[in-house]
Amino acid sequence: MMKRILFLSTSDLSRRSGGALGTLAYYNAICKLYPGRVDLMMPEEYCVASFANAIKVPKRNTSQAILSASLHRYKSFLANYLRENKGIYDVCFLNGGIYAGDMMDMIHENDCIIIVLHHNFEREYQMDNKSLWTLKGMTPFLVIRNEKKAYFKADCNLFVSQEDKELFVLHYGNVETPSIVTGSFEPSENKLPIYEHSKKNIIAITGSLNTIQTMSGIKDLTNNYYNIILDVCPNWKLLIAGRNPNDEVYNLKSKNPQNIEIIPNPENMDDIFDGASIYLCPTNVGGGIKLRVLDGLKAGLPILVHKVSSRGYGYYYDKPYFKVYHDKESFRQGLNDLVQYCKVDYNRNLIQTDFKNYFGFSKGCERLKSALELIYKK
Repeated sequence: MMKRILFLSTSDLSRRSGGALGTLAYYNAICKLYPGRVDLMMPEEYCVASFANAIKVPKRNTSQAILSASLHRYKSFLANYLRENKGIYDVCFLNGGIYAGDMMDMIHENDCIIIVLHHNFEREYQMDNKSLWTLKGMTPFLVIRNEKKAYFKADCNLFVSQEDKELFVLHYGNVETPSIVTGSFEPSENKLPIYEHSKKNIIAITGSLNTIQTMSGIKDLTNNYYNIILDVCPNWKLLIAGRNPNDEVYNLKSKNPQNIEIIPNPENMDDIFDGASIYLCPTNVGGGIKLRVLDGLKAGLPILVHKVSSRGYGYYYDKPYFKVYHDKESFRQGLNDLVQYCKVDYNRNLIQTDFKNYFGFSKGCERLKSALELIYKK
């Protein structure tokens, strides 16, 4: 008889961010598959609202952080917790190799099966998003050490995209334990919003507009692709909406103030999607799956996406409303195809139905259940 599952989250599950939403989806799915058997462990500062009863991991003080051999707060706390609750758990679900890597032996010593969900190829993500956390890109050896340990010592590795799985095999080699692409999916089974087919000729870009990934993507769009938009659809408007637009966003607007509109911190993103005809994701760095593309598909919009941001969306590669670009020629062809597609009175419900058939919560639960059954029979 199965005991309990300990689900360790490093994210604020109440936030609407890629990592948080991805983690929440898997947490909710496991709770649905194994009701009443899942305990959530997360940072104490995030244990609010519906997560108030989670197992709280306290912050370390400065001396504890300096004296610890671990990059994070979870190792010593989890070790003590499992010792005090010996025999209660038989499965530990961990998010990301960078956190899981230095805890694998300790968890196995407590007779727990370990499942690791890799949200991205962490080395690539960290180096593409240089910050104080990565010491401005000086920490690849630390990331590699932990990620590689997690990959080889996990009883099951889960991936959100086939591309990420292939990067692990390329850089670290094959593992003998199950290694499965379970993909991304919605955190709950909500009804999809209803939109009308827009006739407003608007290309929409959304997301956090002050991140390193955004700066890179918008700069690339400004330097290489915006003139193509003017050439292919001169009477269309480019609408950029999201949190705290940075200088790169306003620099793009300065090129053509009449055809570019910026909406900082919109109160209702549904209004943005309702008025758009095409969704554009120019993000050209960073690993993992870009959830902002999910937002466009969920709204029933045709998608034009940079190759880097198309990871995890292989299901759509042969769809007429999903176009991937990697250079000026493919951008022009993809945009032209979608403009022609928009001239047909297409039904947004078709795109939304395809979305639900792959990225819906129930479909994600089915994929996760199939994966877990390989290592653990319910």
